[in-house]
This record gives sequence, structure tokens and C-alpha cells, in this order.
Amino acid sequence: MIRSAQARLGFLNGEVRWEGWRSFFPYSFLVKTPLPSLAVILLALLGAWAMGRARRRPAKPSARRSAPAGGTLYRTAPLWCFIGVYALTAVSGHLNIGHRHLLPVYPPLFVLAGASAHWLDRRRAAMAAVLVVALALLGFETLDRFPNYLAYFNQVVGGPRNGYRHLVDSSLDWGQDLPALKQYLVAQGLDADRARVHLSYFGRGRPERYGIHVDRLDTQQPADTSGVPRPRGYDGGVYFISATNLQPVVLTPAGPWNRQYEALYQQALAMEHDLAAAAGDPAARARLLAMMPEEDWLRSRAFLEKLRSARFRAYLRQREPDDEVNYSILVYRVSDEQARQALAGPMPEDGPSLLQKAMDEN
Repeated sequence: MIRSAQARLGFLNGEVRWEGWRSFFPYSFLVKTPLPSLAVILLALLGAWAMGRARRRPAKPSARRSAPAGGTLYRTAPLWCFIGVYALTAVSGHLNIGHRHLLPVYPPLFVLAGASAHWLDRRRAAMAAVLVVALALLGFETLDRFPNYLAYFNQVVGGPRNGYRHLVDSSLDWGQDLPALKQYLVAQGLDADRARVHLSYFGRGRPERYGIHVDRLDTQQPADTSGVPRPRGYDGGVYFISATNLQPVVLTPAGPWNRQYEALYQQALAMEHDLAAAAGDPAARARLLAMMPEEDWLRSRAFLEKLRSARFRAYLRQREPDDEVNYSILVYRVSDEQARQALAGPMPEDGPSLLQKAMDEN
């Protein structure tokens, strides 16, 4: 784990990095923990402080004999030590791929949250009311968000509908919504319109097992008679894009679209045009192969497909999704003209390259 965590692409608030962020886990804790839970934890801290102050006051001899040995902080030291050591390890590491890596700190936090019961006293009616309201809101929100707990984000970022802008991968989308996608396709009458329905799916599930038979953007196109993969046509239609695939973190090439990718894309397009023009001319094909071995041409066309997909997704990132499936799969309705703009129009993004960014930071 230590070896794999030395350098791992992560995504946070629209940015992609190899080395991660010190703020990743504090931020994920802030936006993935329900606000009522944060309120209870805060009340617990205040309650523990209030109990500590009360114990420091002089007490009657009989009260001293019956009081537990050690103060509140001392008796809860194992919990605090675990939280501190684990949180420090997580924050100092580079494995910023999911909020799940922070889950072990929640059980000791919930044990410590029992200190909030200090406020359930008639003499502290206002604090007791805040605690009861927080617990009631937590119960309501838990039921309201069922069953989409993995995709949960609190109101700090506007709820789960905006989650894909802040965190992806196992913080939001781990390929869990193929059953929901099938239901959506049937409800929208898209189940039979395979030619205009496209899917870029992040996960290990097989869409076909759920009765989803659509154009898969993340698979290779069938080859033509010469063995060369046919270029994919990004035409108008309905595009279902997993949130993790939409952001430039797991698919190649990674990082935002930039001038370097645009130059490679235009060069690969020119090479594809030359190869297509020479398809019926053996002499012209021989001249091209003399300039570049055929396997290099094939590699160029395969890379072009990845660049084409990256440019198309960069275009989609600049617009609001038309709908979503359980927050983890975004839905875009794209016209033929919009598809043309995505692949042949102006650069959709002009972000920094990961290589140049790493050089600048070092």
C-alpha cells in the first residue's frame, strides 16, 4: 500500500494531481458527513469540556470517593489516539482516491459523541433541544437519501447533485448504478433506441447482464477489412457518462484538455486523413508506410480514439448535465451540431498539462 500510494492520480474540486492534497480528507470529511452528525459531534466536544470543568471544581469528600479515577480526556485517550494517528496518516499520504479511506475514524467519533448526552438536562433545555433536533434531522436525511449513500454529499456543496464537481471515484461513483440505469432507459423509452444511446461506464459490472445493450464508448470499435479499428462516430444522441469517467482522472489521457493534447489530436487527425485517402491507392499507401511503419499508424489511430473521447468529455464538462441517474451517472442530450463542435470546434478547455504542472511544482 505504501508503494502504491507514492504517486496516484486523484481528483478534488476540478483539479487532478499525482501527489494528492493535504486538504483532501479534511475536505471530504466536511462535505460527506451529514451536517446533523457534525452538530452532534460539536455538542459532544462542548459537553466533554463542560464535564471536565465540573470535575475540576472542589467536591465533597463523598463525591470524590465515588468519582471515576482520571478525567474525561484521560479515560477517552485510546479513542483520541486512534483518531489522531489514523487521521495524520491519511492526511500525510498521497492515496487520495476515496472518502472510504477515512471511514475508520467514524466509530470512535460516534462513541465520543455520547458525551452530547450531557446536555439532556432540564437545566440546559436550549442545548438539549438542539441535540434532539439534530438527531431527528439525521434520521430524516438518512431515510430521504436511501439507498444512495455512496453518492451522498451534504448541503455545504449543494447536496449529491453537485457531488461530481468535488469528488469522484469511490467517494461517489463505483459503478453501482447499472440497475438504476436500466430502469431509467425503460422509463424514458430509450431501451430500444440503441443507435443513439451511448454509455461510458466506470466499474467492473457488465451492462449486458442487466439488459443494457447500447453503444459502449469505453470499448474498442470493430476493425475494418484491413484490420484497422474503425474511428468512432460521436453523433447526436443521449450520452450516459459515469461521473468518474467524466472527470479527467481514470481514462487516458489524464488531466484537463490542454494545448499539448490539442496538438497531438490535430496531428493524429491529419494522419488518419492521409491513411484513409490512401486506402484505395496501393502506391500512395506504400509511400506512407515508407515514412512510418504500419504498426505506428495503428498505434496512432488507437491513440486518436482516446484523444477523441477525452476531447468530447472535456466539451461535456463545460455544460450542465440534462439529468442524472442516482447522482453517479450523468445524462447529456447532444445534438449533431453540438457533437461536431465537441470534436471540431474550438478547444473546450485550456488547462495545464500534468507533466508541466509537476515540473513547475518541483
